[in-house]
Amino acid sequence: MAREYTVRQTRKDTESRIDYAAELNEKQFAAVTAPPGPALVIAGAGSG
Repeated sequence: MAREYTVRQTRKDTESRIDYAAELNEKQFAAVTAPPGPALVIAGAGSG
């Protein structure tokens, strides 16, 4: 039996409400704000 799907548009007014600079430490913030492209992030368990 064939199924039918509808692709919905994403909401354009969606934005992040997280204050990353206030919530993360310096190294975490650097990982989150890294330039676009591949990035290697090494983090051990419990490192945040």
